[in-house]
Amino acid sequence: MRLLGVKVMRSPSEGRISEAAATGEYNRLMSVMTHDLRELRFETGYLSLRQIQRGSGEMVSVATAGKAFNGGWLSREDQLMAVVRVLLSPRNAKGEVEVDSLVPETHQDLMAWRKRWRALALLRAAVPRDRRRLRAARDAPVSGSDESSPVSVALGASGAPRAPGASTDLSSRTSPPLIHTLSLGGRALRADLAAGLATRLLSIPTESGGHNSLAFSPDGSVLATGGQDGVVRLWDPVTREWVEEFRTGLDEAVLMVAFSPDGALLAASSADGIVRLWDRAARLPVPDPPFGHTGKVFAVAFSPDGEHFATAGSDMTVRLWNCATGQLAGEFVTGQDRAVYSVAFSPDSTLLATGSHEGRTRLWDVSSQQGVDVLTGHRGAVYAVAFSSTLLATAGEDATVRLWNATTRGQIGQLHHAGPVRALVFSSDAALLATGSSVGTQLWDLAAHQPTTKPLTGPDTGPVRALAFSPDATCLAAGDAAGAVHRWALPPTQQT
Repeated sequence: MRLLGVKVMRSPSEGRISEAAATGEYNRLMSVMTHDLRELRFETGYLSLRQIQRGSGEMVSVATAGKAFNGGWLSREDQLMAVVRVLLSPRNAKGEVEVDSLVPETHQDLMAWRKRWRALALLRAAVPRDRRRLRAARDAPVSGSDESSPVSVALGASGAPRAPGASTDLSSRTSPPLIHTLSLGGRALRADLAAGLATRLLSIPTESGGHNSLAFSPDGSVLATGGQDGVVRLWDPVTREWVEEFRTGLDEAVLMVAFSPDGALLAASSADGIVRLWDRAARLPVPDPPFGHTGKVFAVAFSPDGEHFATAGSDMTVRLWNCATGQLAGEFVTGQDRAVYSVAFSPDSTLLATGSHEGRTRLWDVSSQQGVDVLTGHRGAVYAVAFSSTLLATAGEDATVRLWNATTRGQIGQLHHAGPVRALVFSSDAALLATGSSVGTQLWDLAAHQPTTKPLTGPDTGPVRALAFSPDATCLAAGDAAGAVHRWALPPTQQT
């Protein structure tokens, strides 16, 4: 018998599917289908679970839709079909699906998903009840995938069957590997992330010199990129279409981009020593004066409370600016003769961390602009710093990421890389840490201080300069020196 393109053995004596074979194939193919369902959701506009519930005419609940995207078996065919039908249907002006505009039940792509569900149901029926694992990947070994195992038919972005190894408008990929998952911070991370299943989110011509910085808007509607050509571009992360751009007026490289917490302001620092602000609603630059340094401005960051933003650069200074007035609110005296590469505010906006060429990370009291501590340990420049709750991460030229307790200021961990680490970012739910280096992007288990998978790479990923998590922590974007931005779709955190 062949199900989903997979040969399943029959027992010579009983004439039924082997229990072991059925269990293994069901687990594997269920994982593949779950992966493709998540991809379909992302590629068709990433509707929320509530929007899917409304679009289905309340046929599926929020919990049921969430179960489908997280690998749970939906015992009723019509429930899964309702989810897929909503994803495949056109949207109204508000970006939602209306019940009376759903694609017909006979829609070709919907039929393909129905055929897949029924084939899986046959396999599942052959699995003894006590051996059913609805989230089978939790029990699978973490290392390696069986490249020689039978290959299933995978679904493309439209939900239609796609032949193994066929190219799409996304990155080309061969047949789906066995998909294992790791439990981390309440979410299941798939080992297929390490298999090159990156989507080319967008590509800027290589003459632009690649991406130095990425930033999602607080509502996740746009992704800002800053590169060597002096242009800040805004992109729709779902459609991958260009939305608008902000020009600095010079050909100097944009070194950092950042959104204010309310999304009203967009800041960009550049190699000409100026930090420019744009009013996103008016699509106009904020009036003079420009915010400047006497050298390259490597870093800019807004405080979480929206009151200030900080800038730092090659002139060895760190400056604090008032968002409301645009006036200088203070300057941190570093007492050093080396460039400052990175700045980050603590979640409560009371502390500012700065990383410099001298290899030290300094902590400052924002209200008094006085230094409160100096963290040492890196051998070489500190290129990136980031806070998450009481945790502070620093990354540097010495190919390490060091983890610090921001309260006691003691080092609590060290993560080793194959090359200098240029970027790092925490997910908003504090479950993940992503780091970028010359060998790609790495996700880390913060509890074990170990990588969750091999480095994440696309088919042609260059050295990673910039990283950004979407606000809901279900998308990770990486910008490389070759001018491309890749993204990985991540499963949502499971609340327990």
